[in-house]
Amino acid sequence: MMLGIQTTLIAAAIASAATGAGVWHYQSYKYEAQIATIRLEQMQDMLDASDLALEEFTKMQGVKDEAIAKAVQRAQVNAQAAARAAGAADRLRSDLSKANARISTATRAAVDQYAAAVSDVFGECIKEYRSVAEKATGHASDVKLMLDARVPE
Repeated sequence: MMLGIQTTLIAAAIASAATGAGVWHYQSYKYEAQIATIRLEQMQDMLDASDLALEEFTKMQGVKDEAIAKAVQRAQVNAQAAARAAGAADRLRSDLSKANARISTATRAAVDQYAAAVSDVFGECIKEYRSVAEKATGHASDVKLMLDARVPE
């Protein structure tokens, strides 16, 4: 009878150990599945963040490209305006040279008219220089504002 109890106890111990091992393996698989799910969620979050970052980069790249295109266009317009201004200055210089040559033989009334005309032209030049200076100051202020507002790297 003692042998029957020992056998039963041994069988119960083996069954208990097997059950414990089975439960342990089950828990192990369950936790591995949870870890895999967490890792999958983490990877999905990283992919979503990467997609968002790429979208933002693409948007900023477009803004940068558009700004560069506008700057190139402004530079071309400015170069054309500078060429026109240089041409006008050359013509004015030529006209002044011709007028200076004619002054020595001109009548007093003609010299008075010339002086009045030159005074009017210089007055217009002063107005234009002031306007250009005001615009340049405004542009410089805008550039300073943009530089002060940029995001530090």
